Amino acid sequence: MSFNEAWPGKIDVVYPLSSMSKGQEDFELRHSLRSLNEQPWVNQVFTVGHKPPWIKNAHHIPFPDQWGYDFKDKNIIKKMLRACADGRVSDPFVANSDDQYWLRIIEPKEMLIPPREFPAQMEMDAKGRKLNLRRAFRNRWVKRQAETVHFLSQNKRCATCFDGHVPYLIEKEKYLLTMSQIPWEMGDGFLIVVYHGWNWESLANGSKIEDRDGVLVRIKADLKTEQIEEKTRNSLFLNHNNKALSIGMREFLKKKFPNPSRWE
Repeated sequence: MSFNEAWPGKIDVVYPLSSMSKGQEDFELRHSLRSLNEQPWVNQVFTVGHKPPWIKNAHHIPFPDQWGYDFKDKNIIKKMLRACADGRVSDPFVANSDDQYWLRIIEPKEMLIPPREFPAQMEMDAKGRKLNLRRAFRNRWVKRQAETVHFLSQNKRCATCFDGHVPYLIEKEKYLLTMSQIPWEMGDGFLIVVYHGWNWESLANGSKIEDRDGVLVRIKADLKTEQIEEKTRNSLFLNHNNKALSIGMREFLKKKFPNPSRWE
């Protein structure tokens, strides 16, 4: 059975949004939606949590952030579980964040498994030393990455450092079952890609993670528009951090996605 035969029809996209980090402009979300607008498989858009006042033609699922800003992964997982419980949301659905963009038209199977993070930030943090969960990491995100890898290894699951900064498909029953088997609410929690590590064998279906190298470009520095164009020339997805949302990135996104989406 092919991918499209297994999951026929259109697919919904769910954005978990936090009111803690949102401004009036919502520049990133607007352009993420514009990048989504041309995808032939997209159906409905849902926002879980924050509802921007300008958004239209989208469904809103009210849901609070139960943890502070330093625990974004736990808040996102909670919102994905809430989306799984909503009968209006397609099965499967796509989970995406507002600073993640589709760079070209793709098939849904491109969102089934994420690329690896290479090199992994926890390895860069350790600088060649053996991983020690008791050592001080530079931030909670890197600590969660280390905890995620350790947990998956201890449970004999795939401990590849997947990169969660891309749109990814969620099968509702599998997601609900997976997260019920993982103590993701304890302590600092785990990265959202613990779901992929736990289910890697069935999701990959014989694929090699090395084949995903290059599908995502992460920009984490202030670059000029031309530099971003060159870096993203052969990629499917783009993500940036706050530092990279500079004049160059803004101009790139406005040039790449100039037209308002159906959700604006």
